[in-house]
Amino acid sequence: MQQTINLIFPKSWNELTDKHLLLLFTLLADGYPATDIKVKCLLKWTGTKVIGCIEG
Repeated sequence: MQQTINLIFPKSWNELTDKHLLLLFTLLADGYPATDIKVKCLLKWTGTKVIGCIEG
């Protein structure tokens, strides 16, 4: 069975709200690696929640 997930995500700087920018620049100022920032922003801005973890 195939499932689809549709995420709405800002496509340009002009689409970012003040809250989006605050999160982004706070993470940058705190020294997070770029990959962590991308994941954190993706989860926060799309309202996605991680409900499990696969350890490997």
